[in-house]
Amino acid sequence: MRADLAGRNLDVPFTYSALTAAAVLLARLVDVRELTRAWLCPFRELTGLPCPFCGGVHALYYLSRGQWREAAAANPLVCVLIGALLVSPMAVVLVRKGMRGGSRKEERLPRRLVWIVVGLVLGNWVYLTLKP
Repeated sequence: MRADLAGRNLDVPFTYSALTAAAVLLARLVDVRELTRAWLCPFRELTGLPCPFCGGVHALYYLSRGQWREAAAANPLVCVLIGALLVSPMAVVLVRKGMRGGSRKEERLPRRLVWIVVGLVLGNWVYLTLKP
């Protein structure tokens, strides 16, 4: 492995993964849906439309109980995000292993990936807006 990559800290993806797993476990132990009754989405309060992450707590609740359909119906993007955060350490390790001898330019986030993420967020927002 190149020296500049070998010294990089891999704690961040592992921390995100551990925090995500802890959130899923907490959602399993506590009915987090009660939290949403006390806290309202400011975007929805101002516009009357859901934000791209509305329904995320409900999705987390359903995922923690293995209710995949209900979770995806509540907010598909949050389901994908939780899954990505849980597997991110493995992905980072695999990408870094594959970068041996690669150029420094390969380390930057590809522009195409940024547009894919923007498209996913907008698509999710349209879904939540049109959902009955």
